[in-house]
Amino acid sequence: SSLVAILTDAVKYKLKHDDTSWGEEPYSEREVRGLIKIGETYAVLSDDVVIGTFGLHWKDERIWGVRPDDAGYIHRLAIRDNLHGHDIGQQIINWAVSEVARQGRNFLRLDTDSRNSGLCKYYEKQGFINVGKVLIPSSKDYFATLYERQI
Repeated sequence: SSLVAILTDAVKYKLKHDDTSWGEEPYSEREVRGLIKIGETYAVLSDDVVIGTFGLHWKDERIWGVRPDDAGYIHRLAIRDNLHGHDIGQQIINWAVSEVARQGRNFLRLDTDSRNSGLCKYYEKQGFINVGKVLIPSSKDYFATLYERQI
């Protein structure tokens, strides 16, 4: 599917930037179907063509720990390879901010591999503030930078 291709290309792109947060293997149809089934994955369309995807969650205890219900958490933000630099990510973030506000929450949060300095700078330009780092235990341990944007 288009979502599998976009997510798999995003894994490759992240690995080129020393970012192992999404692992080193391509996404499978089964994984993506599972993400869709839980109802927190969105496909971004332009003229009926999938150009991006992201997840919007209402809890993220694995990375952020137990928190009050005051935020939405964006994950797996990925844009079709040939569309980087067209402000699609910014549009997705703006939509997520609106949805989080609509749910009566005050923050949009996300995390990214601390080694991916370009992505860290991108999120900072989108109005996110670095609020800490946390070690993410996995097959390739890494530190995630935690970002928060007040709504």
